[in-house]
Parts: sequence; structure tokens; C-alpha cells
Amino acid sequence: MAQAPKAFLVRAVTFQMRRLLKPVEAANFWFQFYREELRQPGAGARLKHQSTLLAKFALFFRDHPMDSSLPWVKSVPVQIIASEDDRGFTKREIAFLSSRYPRSLTVTFPRGTGHLSFLTRSHEYVEVVRKFVAGMEARSL
Repeated sequence: MAQAPKAFLVRAVTFQMRRLLKPVEAANFWFQFYREELRQPGAGARLKHQSTLLAKFALFFRDHPMDSSLPWVKSVPVQIIASEDDRGFTKREIAFLSSRYPRSLTVTFPRGTGHLSFLTRSHEYVEVVRKFVAGMEARSL
């Protein structure tokens, strides 16, 4: 994607946002918000830069495979938030990610939540994150 023309990236992100926003109650508002963001000067360049960073991230893990026996992997608490009808990741992908971190906790919101749970279930999402952070703070004391 980092090599794709900027206009293509903007169209691709616009398409993905339309797809991901389908279950969101205020989908039109959020779609307009993201559309305006993508119309700002430099949006294509920012998307190219983000794609480059994601590619570097993927290459790092290709060259340094994560193993659940690594000390940092064993010690890092990980919160995974998904939904029954997640449009961003499959149940298999979510389960695989969870399996990589022994201290992971997966919260699955019900059908109708979609991938953007921070928009469709804002209060519940914030509460899940708040409890997770509070639990980490309690363990570090």
C-alpha cells in the first residue's frame, strides 16, 4: 500500500470506513468526519506514511517472531476488544492473537457492535478499557 498512488489510498480508506461504519448508529456523521479528514491537504501522504510504518512493523515480527515463552510476552497484559460481528478481524484471527499472549483478556461485544466498538458502544468500551487499566495499576503497586 505504501507504493500505491495517494489517490488510491484515499479511495481505499474511504471504502473501508464505509464498510466498517455500517453498524454504527451515527454512521453518516462519522463517515462525513472521516471523509473530511481524507480531504485535508496531505491526507494521501499521511496514509502512505502509515502504510510504510505498518509494513516495517510486519517486517519486524517476520524477522523477530513472537514466542509466548519470551519474558516480555509472558509479562505484558493485553486487552483485546472484539465483537461477534467484527468486520475488521475474523474470530480465528482474534483467537490467534489471544493465544500469542498468555496474559491476554478478550472482551467480545454482542452482534450489532461491529469493528468500531468505540463508536457503537462508547460507554461500554470506555468501561472495559478503564477496568483493564485499573487492573494494571493495581498489579504495579
